Amino acid sequence: MKKQIFDQWVKDHQQEIDEIRQAAHELHASVNQTYDGDKPYGIHLDMVASTVYEYGYLVCDDENDLLPLLFGAYFHDSIEDARLTYNNVTQYALRWMNEQQALTAAEIVYALTNDKGRTRAERAGEGGPAGDGALDPVDHARGRAARRLPRHRLGPPHHGGDGQLRNGRRLVAGGWAVPRHGGR
Repeated sequence: MKKQIFDQWVKDHQQEIDEIRQAAHELHASVNQTYDGDKPYGIHLDMVASTVYEYGYLVCDDENDLLPLLFGAYFHDSIEDARLTYNNVTQYALRWMNEQQALTAAEIVYALTNDKGRTRAERAGEGGPAGDGALDPVDHARGRAARRLPRHRLGPPHHGGDGQLRNGRRLVAGGWAVPRHGGR
């Protein structure tokens, strides 16, 4: 795809994009999330989205990919930082998209969600896929994706996923459940 076509799609959907951006900013502000200690978290969200504006044309196959991609950029931390669930994210996305687009948007957010951990480094896989402190973002993203894909095919069962274990949790109605220990 040509960048000019992508840029035109952005112009054509500017109202929805502005609303998505505003909703993401408000969500993080509502949980007092900040960036770099004292700045509004929206600064970080805008920086991530700027990458989509610059390079999104490389991954969009058609106009229907635009809103899920930008939604994913703006809402990428909403599960881990703003306490939304996969289903909450899908419901948010349905405000601006059809069902298929909303599911794609939720999958992007889910794929970008860090694992559980006490520190950001633990949640991000301790420095990279090999745990060697590698900082290459492409390799890091590939490593995270490789660790996740065998555990969970994209989406819950009612959306074509397999509902299998993910990080020791099994998908149940309404979200992921942590299995009880000790045979209870």
